[in-house]
Amino acid sequence: MAAPASFAEPAAIARRLEAYVGIESTNPSLGGPGEAAMADALEADLGAAGLAVERQEVAPGRHNVFGRLGSDTSLPTIVLDAHLDTVPASTTMKKPGWRGETLFGRGSCDDKASLAAMVEAVRQVARRGGPRRANIVLSGTVDEEVTVKGAEAAVKRLADASLIIVGEPTGLDIGTWHKGTTRFTVEAHGRAGHSSMPEQADNAIMHMGIVLQRIAERVIPALGAMRHASGESCKCSVGSIRGGGPLNAVPASCIIGVDVRRIPGVETDVVLALFDEVLGDLAAQGKVSRSAPIVSSRAFATSASAELVGLVSGLARTQGAASREIGLPFGTNANRFAPGGAAILIAGPGDIRHAHADNEQVALSEVVQAANFYIDVLDHAPALLRPRGSA
Repeated sequence: MAAPASFAEPAAIARRLEAYVGIESTNPSLGGPGEAAMADALEADLGAAGLAVERQEVAPGRHNVFGRLGSDTSLPTIVLDAHLDTVPASTTMKKPGWRGETLFGRGSCDDKASLAAMVEAVRQVARRGGPRRANIVLSGTVDEEVTVKGAEAAVKRLADASLIIVGEPTGLDIGTWHKGTTRFTVEAHGRAGHSSMPEQADNAIMHMGIVLQRIAERVIPALGAMRHASGESCKCSVGSIRGGGPLNAVPASCIIGVDVRRIPGVETDVVLALFDEVLGDLAAQGKVSRSAPIVSSRAFATSASAELVGLVSGLARTQGAASREIGLPFGTNANRFAPGGAAILIAGPGDIRHAHADNEQVALSEVVQAANFYIDVLDHAPALLRPRGSA
């Protein structure tokens, strides 16, 4: 293995990361202004680094941004991808800013640390005269936090990709698969009435109590028995409940929101069939109904060879990361990129336990480490890649 790259400039990364975190880019579906200002900043940084920059409109005012180095069709193309949107900041979050060498703030970990590291990597490659054995694309995508429409649209612009590294807070562990998501609601039906005569009504919340008990006793164990080779299993969570009103009234309706995380190989129809089996008698009595899926996202499993995974993981270890091959419990852009046919791996700075949290943070040293890792990938991965369409 060649000596590790150490070209990244910590001061430049710190300035860029702080600037990115200072830009409000909450997904508009979550009540924010969207990614427009982040797209502007990324376009400016990529242009200043000497990349050929283009935008792709995904929705009005929402643009993916791509920066390219090289256009030699005889070479493979490596894509570094990070998303531009964030979830909202909470009112109880730590005040954004540096505390020593750690930056706090919404988006610091998810996903602006990956973005800042990737920008530094391509900037350094451009400074030394451009890519050596591969074309390079930096992809900044919108809408990862909600419907992932940015990555879906980006597939059209990344048709030449041989390898895509999706930046997410993995601590430079190498993600080779992640779970899919199924979300839906279950409604319990009753009949309203006065609380002084509950026997003359039909309490929907009481029916929902039976539903919750069955989820705990039958659904969750059944999903837990569906195991990936790594030992991970499907998971189920009830994330919301709505029902009732005045305390002197018997409620006619109660609704829960259900979130199931599926391992690769377990599809949404399997989850729905399980719920229908467990709740079938209640549904037949008209006491319960299930909605169609609100969300049904694919699980992801990489097509990358074991040799390529080993190389990329080894490059991360060379930079000082522990770097294991892992599966991820959360979704990423990877499942939307997969139909394009590229080898896809997930790796970036930060700890997912800080993402979306009140103490969201990332250490500068991790972002610098990631930038050097990305430079190494751009330098060494082409040896195991072929241009798309080659025999």
